[in-house]
Amino acid sequence: TLSAGQRRRLALCRIAFSGRPIWILDEPTAGMDAASIKAVIRLIKDHCARGCSAVVATHEPLEFENAVTVTLTAPAPL
Repeated sequence: TLSAGQRRRLALCRIAFSGRPIWILDEPTAGMDAASIKAVIRLIKDHCARGCSAVVATHEPLEFENAVTVTLTAPAPL
């Protein structure tokens, strides 16, 4: 029985060792402390530095150089 943060870290370890060139991550830093968030950002940066890509959906601002940010908003009610 792992905590939510432990399950998230385990999932990130699995993807890090998967060898996949594109990572799709949904809220990868949710429920993590500041040190863990820095480690996740470093992991994603290292992945991208190897010529790979990451698509990250998050509510938290994460600092990445050369990132393309897409902000989604709900349509106005009719």
